Amino acid sequence: MGQRQAAEQGRWLNRAPTGYDMVNGHLVPNDMAPLVRRIFDLRAAGASFPVIAADVGIEYSTARHISLNRVYLGEVRLGDDWFPGQHPALVDQSQFDAAHRGHTTGQRRSKDLLSGRVRCGLCGRVAGVHYNDRNQAIYRCRHRGKGCSLSGRSANGLHRAAVLGLKVLASDADLQAAIRAQLSAKPQMNSHGGPSTASVIAALRAKERKLLDLYYADKIDPDGFAEESRRLTTRRLTLEGEIVELERAQRSREWASLKFEQVAHILAELNVDALWDEASVAERRILIEDLVDSVNIFPDQLTVQIVGAPPILVTFQEVGLNQGCKPVVSEGGLETIPCALLMPPRPGGHPM
Repeated sequence: MGQRQAAEQGRWLNRAPTGYDMVNGHLVPNDMAPLVRRIFDLRAAGASFPVIAADVGIEYSTARHISLNRVYLGEVRLGDDWFPGQHPALVDQSQFDAAHRGHTTGQRRSKDLLSGRVRCGLCGRVAGVHYNDRNQAIYRCRHRGKGCSLSGRSANGLHRAAVLGLKVLASDADLQAAIRAQLSAKPQMNSHGGPSTASVIAALRAKERKLLDLYYADKIDPDGFAEESRRLTTRRLTLEGEIVELERAQRSREWASLKFEQVAHILAELNVDALWDEASVAERRILIEDLVDSVNIFPDQLTVQIVGAPPILVTFQEVGLNQGCKPVVSEGGLETIPCALLMPPRPGGHPM
């Protein structure tokens, strides 16, 4: 009874969630609050949880839990009931709703397996699901007719593309090795053989301190101090920003490498075709949500983005749509070759 009374009064009863601190029994937003808002913004814009996790540097499960938690609407929970809370909300109702509409802001999520994961390769927008007069699902760019000319594509063909992407990644050892090599390469800052970036930043800080000393000693006029201080600070902040971006890129690579190994391990244990044929709709949805980040439609081909891997190119012909390519590994590394050149020749000597 005491817990219910506290909940009805809007008091949070558990450990402070991400984005808040507990101060004197009340939830107070902390420096993680902007990260929480970004998770909702990214989700509403169509980003998958793996992409969101990589962007903000948190675990997949944490990103998903945050996006589902009504505490960020300023509510408190007791059992299955939610009550208006005393703490400030981090998102409003429209932001919360947008993050739960199948990756397409303002549109109710379709029941199709790939809903929210199909994107227009020309303008980058999430493709909406439409149904023809035979009740067949068709993915079309939401900007079609408003600046984008990309044709719609059958949902069934895109399903086959997602499965093919999983099969290619599961069966091509050379492709897996090339992906591992790319993910293990550490990003480098531009260098011309001079002092390290850290050394340059340290020197700039020393110059800033010296400049301040000169100003306090009245050896430099205010205008001269302001101009030189602005120049030194701008250069230092630029270099520090490059280091932060480099560290973020490295974290993203480490995350991608970890996810790729997890996905590769899962796929090595699976017969993708047999699993897909025998799986229920709910089981297929789990497979897609866990392993497929996106399917992108281009005028002459598709790309399938498996979690942790570079895009895999798929021809329309391979999935019963029209024509295209997929990645192979040559002496130069990963490259794209038309799939027709990879297929065994027919008896007459022409590629299939």
